[in-house]
Amino acid sequence: MSFIAKLIFSNTSIHYEIAKSSFIIGDLYILDIFGYYPSFILSIYSALISAGLIIVVPMLKFINKPTSIWLNLVFIINLISSIYFIFFSEYFTYSMWSFLEIYWKTEIYIWLIIPYFLIIGFIPLPAEFFTKLKYVFITLVYAIIFSCIRYIAIIYILREFSYIYMAVLFFMFGPFFDLIYIVSFYSVFVNKISKKLRKDNSKWEWLY
Repeated sequence: MSFIAKLIFSNTSIHYEIAKSSFIIGDLYILDIFGYYPSFILSIYSALISAGLIIVVPMLKFINKPTSIWLNLVFIINLISSIYFIFFSEYFTYSMWSFLEIYWKTEIYIWLIIPYFLIIGFIPLPAEFFTKLKYVFITLVYAIIFSCIRYIAIIYILREFSYIYMAVLFFMFGPFFDLIYIVSFYSVFVNKISKKLRKDNSKWEWLY
């Protein structure tokens, strides 16, 4: 994926390299690209806008409660990040490469955990083995594809809009976001099984 990212973001005037990082399953190849440090003015504007949205969003009736809570978490994290860059920007030690290294290592751990997580959850469900295996495979493929898409999006955002959004990208669109779609796939599977077995009362009992 880093080689594709290199083709996307390199041009005639700027040529990025790919650096290696050792990992438990071998070397990771990560695009060595620079990001954009936020200016003092941008940090102030970002803090003010985030603080305002934290107040306004819960008042908007057309936004449902779960979405409102999720958006508020995004704005709270961004507010903290903005305040950090206003007062302590000289202590910011992360680079684009170090962030992408953490991102990829976290994602690979999640890919390794997904089969075990879902298999344990599927064990008590009355469904065929290959049906369960199919959902595990679909979830894993989705995780890999979605991680690659986020990788490109993260590089673009940090390069074009600054490191001020790094915290939001990791905490709200990193491992937390992975948990959402893993639970979603599991819920879809359970819903499908429950509809199939709706009329079979013998199946609606504790299996433990």
